[in-house]
Amino acid sequence: MLKNIILFTTNLLIFTNVLAKPYLAKVSVIPEFIGGLNIDQIENCEDYYEKKCSIFQTNNLAEEIFKENQCIEKKMAQKKDCKQALSIRHITYYSAQEMRRYSNKTIVFSTRSFADAQDTFYIVDKKGELIELTTNDTLVNKDPNYIILKKKYPNLALTSFIYWKNDFVNLQPDVFPELHASLNSSIQNLVFKQELRDNFCVACKPVAIAYIAYQFNQNSQFINPKLLKIDILPESFSR
Repeated sequence: MLKNIILFTTNLLIFTNVLAKPYLAKVSVIPEFIGGLNIDQIENCEDYYEKKCSIFQTNNLAEEIFKENQCIEKKMAQKKDCKQALSIRHITYYSAQEMRRYSNKTIVFSTRSFADAQDTFYIVDKKGELIELTTNDTLVNKDPNYIILKKKYPNLALTSFIYWKNDFVNLQPDVFPELHASLNSSIQNLVFKQELRDNFCVACKPVAIAYIAYQFNQNSQFINPKLLKIDILPESFSR
């Protein structure tokens, strides 16, 4: 089983101590994350201080949110058990929301931006390495379907947006990654459905799905992302 991999989503990320390894994804070490994240502590800290700080009422929603978060972070800074929750807030500007466990310390959690309600996924391995979903086109630009799409969409871009089908029935789709074992090897893959869009923006049209596996060895250490396939969306050639 894939162990000690922790994954979360957020809108923004400031990377420090970026590693010099030849990764196709941005990777940085977060000291507070070394050894894995403690879900119970993070959730307890968020729940407790959110209630304690839900006291601000103004005519300006943005100001109200700012004051509440300022209060939460000030109180968390005084509590040792909240150092991971506070670190997530400092790095991403948002709190951890939904969390999902894949194995002993394998967790997925998400945050959502206030501005555009977009989710973005990140991974943390047991060494405390924080891994951003790749948007490196060199990972996908040799694929035949990418080459076909590039002719129609010159600004085609691999994005960190996760594909979900808007069928107006499943309004809360499961967009978290799936865990797969590689055949004839000890490599474990977290597979994301990342969108290829006609440009890299929230409003840009999704034209294909890139199935990208974030690979980990038997010691749950990150190796690199790998493209599995690209599926062209039917509406890609509808205009």
